[in-house]
Amino acid sequence: MRAYKEALQQLLKNRLLNFRAEHGYSQEKIAELLHISPRALFDLESGKYGFSALTLMFFLSVMEEKEVQKLLREFRRIVDEENEKSEG
Repeated sequence: MRAYKEALQQLLKNRLLNFRAEHGYSQEKIAELLHISPRALFDLESGKYGFSALTLMFFLSVMEEKEVQKLLREFRRIVDEENEKSEG
């Protein structure tokens, strides 16, 4: 279970950084969209802490549907790879 949690945290961190860069948003703007403080956003982007369920929902709600689908596909791929490792 820990491998999934760490993989998800890394995936979300990378997706958040890419999302901010792709849309040209400042840290302050993303923090506002996610209803968190700029400090909390910094901690997410640095990997110090993971997303809460509420912050994740706000993040998904600001993403386009195709971006959400891509994120889910990426997570599914990670799960499949982890399952293969554990079975092998």
